[in-house]
Amino acid sequence: MSGVRRVDGHIAWLAAIALVAVAYTGMAFGMEWETAAGRIGPGFFPRIIGGLLVALCCVAIARRARAPAEAEPEASRHARVVVLTALAALGYLVLFELLGAVLASVVFMLVVLSLLSPGRPVANATVAVLLPAALFLLFEVGLGAGLPPGPLPVP
Repeated sequence: MSGVRRVDGHIAWLAAIALVAVAYTGMAFGMEWETAAGRIGPGFFPRIIGGLLVALCCVAIARRARAPAEAEPEASRHARVVVLTALAALGYLVLFELLGAVLASVVFMLVVLSLLSPGRPVANATVAVLLPAALFLLFEVGLGAGLPPGPLPVP
């Protein structure tokens, strides 16, 4: 069995994400691509996101399968970051309506970026403020998506 490589945890995890992405993409293709008025419909962005996620998972699986076999890292190596990121995501869901899309996104990104990129407070704060603001302008002002404003005035 010298040419056969066992499926490692990374490939199994990527395959699981890919299966969820395929299901998500299938649901996205069940949504309308455009509205009756010819505007972007609710299925426009989910189709793009789902398709890209499936493609990126396939690329990652292929790259991992070609990589030389290495010892599996201990399971607890990143457990703290994963758990804290999951808790931050739950907090984001709670705060989204309460604080609004922009403020909740800024708080979420500050927490997650401080976990993933510690020691870079200026870069983390810049990304955590500018990205949610730009996305809010795109979805609220440009597309009229109706995101919750929270205590901030809506433009």
